[in-house]
Amino acid sequence: MMKKSAGCIIIHKFNDEWHILLVHAAGSWKNRKMGIPKGLVEEKEPLNVAAERETFEETGLKVKIINSKPSLILENSYKKVYCFFAYLFHSQLKKIDEKLKVKSIDRDEVDYARFYPLNRAEELIYEYQKPVIKLVRDHIKRMKQITIYEALQHLRHKL
Repeated sequence: MMKKSAGCIIIHKFNDEWHILLVHAAGSWKNRKMGIPKGLVEEKEPLNVAAERETFEETGLKVKIINSKPSLILENSYKKVYCFFAYLFHSQLKKIDEKLKVKSIDRDEVDYARFYPLNRAEELIYEYQKPVIKLVRDHIKRMKQITIYEALQHLRHKL
């Protein structure tokens, strides 16, 4: 039976550039690849609750999932990963240093966690998680379109 895992896609804008949070699993130095913070879903635990819990356990960051329905479901040979977009609470920014590394990680879970620009993240992320980067880019594009639409609506009402 395939294992169920849940994780959070956390993006944030630093210096006018969008970044995504990636973690490196503890003890896997042979594998330089990284992924979104995620982990196994406990019995009878809702997927979105598991994603928030695992993100906090690995990174110490408190996040809030945007939609209780997964934004993306990934599969590799032994598990299914349910991915949710999540907001990073503003108060959590103090846990991130000037190099965009998360200072509050649990070293038993991950060696490090850091926000990366999307182009760099695409190079670092596990192959089976690459659709996350495309999803983020599409999400950012939609956010820009919504912002432009709202601005035009606002202007129309002013005229």
